[in-house]
Amino acid sequence: MPAALTKLRVTQKLLIVVTLIVAGFLLFNLLISRYVLGNHALKAADQLAFSILDRTDRQIVQVFSDFEKLIKGMAGTRAVRNLELDDLQDLFLPQVLVRQPYLNGIYLGTADGAMHGWGHGAGYIDTRPILPPGYDPRERPWYKLAALAGGFAVTEPYRYANVDVMGITCVLPLYDEDHLLVAVLGMDIWVDSLVNILEDFDLPMNAKVAILDGNGNIIASQLNGELDFSREVTAIDFSQHTSPPVIYEGAFLSGYAGESYRIIYRKLDSYKLTVVAAIPYDTILSETRGLVQIVSLLYLILIMSMVLVVSAITGRIVVAPLNYMVSVVDRKKNGELGARILLRNRDEFGILAAELNELLDTVDAHADQLEEKVRERTIELSRLQQENTLLRVAEERKRIYQDMHDSIGAKLTNIFFCNSVFRARMADGSELPIELLDSIEENCLQAVQSLKAIVYGLKESGCVARDSLQILIQSIRKRLETAGIALDSKVSGRRIFYEVPQSVQEELTKVFEEMVTNVLKHSQASLVIFRVRANADGVRIYFADDGIGFRNKRRRSTVHGLNTIRERIKKLGGVLRCYSKGGTKYQIFIPGRVLHETS
Repeated sequence: MPAALTKLRVTQKLLIVVTLIVAGFLLFNLLISRYVLGNHALKAADQLAFSILDRTDRQIVQVFSDFEKLIKGMAGTRAVRNLELDDLQDLFLPQVLVRQPYLNGIYLGTADGAMHGWGHGAGYIDTRPILPPGYDPRERPWYKLAALAGGFAVTEPYRYANVDVMGITCVLPLYDEDHLLVAVLGMDIWVDSLVNILEDFDLPMNAKVAILDGNGNIIASQLNGELDFSREVTAIDFSQHTSPPVIYEGAFLSGYAGESYRIIYRKLDSYKLTVVAAIPYDTILSETRGLVQIVSLLYLILIMSMVLVVSAITGRIVVAPLNYMVSVVDRKKNGELGARILLRNRDEFGILAAELNELLDTVDAHADQLEEKVRERTIELSRLQQENTLLRVAEERKRIYQDMHDSIGAKLTNIFFCNSVFRARMADGSELPIELLDSIEENCLQAVQSLKAIVYGLKESGCVARDSLQILIQSIRKRLETAGIALDSKVSGRRIFYEVPQSVQEELTKVFEEMVTNVLKHSQASLVIFRVRANADGVRIYFADDGIGFRNKRRRSTVHGLNTIRERIKKLGGVLRCYSKGGTKYQIFIPGRVLHETS
């Protein structure tokens, strides 16, 4: 390493990190450029979309204007004014046939409930509509709208009475000389036919156009159902737009099936329709993407070059000294007591090396002192263990002596007394009571039992069962604690549990061990709850953990372990319920009658 660099401080060497700042600046500049170009592309797409909407608006207005002129022209004919049915058929039917597929039927509903109509296609037989029994035109939406509007109007989409399709109706009320409503003239247009308005549109940028009704339902679309933005358009609060303009418009971004679209909408109050254009977001940005990619490539090359330079310099100045110090520390850990750092630099690394060498010297000195203290403590601990052993032996001797004095001594005294009485009776030639012999025999047997209890440290027959259960719980606790899992255990009805046959206890022990094994292997739990409750009805066992459960696992070992537990419980005649929600829970019940039969 050059001498000039060794004299520099580490903070001065790391000033080269300014290259990272430059890289950050370049990235920030790239993001800004991409944002500006993207906004420009969006504005251009919006202008294009609004021109598409203008064209669509004009087409819609033209279609409905034609219908308005047609219906007003027919309303002024003699056949309509005088309800001349033969002439009405000749007037209505040709208009329907000429204007298909838009126009499906023309009809006249009178104020007295009569209906006269002609059409072509579904819902018509011999050009007459198929109407349900009791049909009254006055109850239909188109008739009510005409009565309220007082002039030409277009209904919201509704379901026709003569065919199960959605459509709209252009209506015009007819009045007599006294301005009383005498009839309503209507023209049915299926909403599916409105798509013909859009068929001739050859739109750039893969744009698609749709027409929505006042409730946000798509009534004509070029999208073939692949894009449904009706809910978002319906959610727009048009009341916030300034009044009185009859056209409300705007744009927003929306995503469908993993793609983003620019949605541009315009509401036409005159016909209660909303025209929407959808342009793929990727298509909008495709014109600027090439430029952004070229700039990104140049920035990437510049950043990579600077990173290589910075990495080389940093590795030479910072990484190499650090690696050397780490290698010395590793040699020290591997037992090389004399390992020290040899750096002659005058910078911070040189100071750090000197401090670390001093620390290693201090550690060696403390290690020697610690070894001496450990040796002394070991000798002292051995002496204390010997004293403790002698003390426990003395206490055990005292206990045995006290037990022998209290139990065996009393029984031997009774035997001695009985024997003395027996000998005195024999010397006097008196009758020998057989009760004395029975008493001697009973005391001998009791003395033998007491001696066994003293030798084995047992006070009652159920002590083995109690000790085995306690040992089992302690074993489970130790296994769980090694994995950092706490155990909350509780046993009720111990006296009854002690009477459970030894074979049943052994099977339950194996079940408990298997459940603990499952917890350790699969549960990732922090707490296990273990409950045993024994009563006259039987033994109930509850074992639960707060782990992840096994429902979403497909491990063969988990299934095998659960089947093993289930088979053992079934062998005992018990019932097992297992749940895996918020952890794994086992509920085991062994009826008392089964325990009685087993015993």
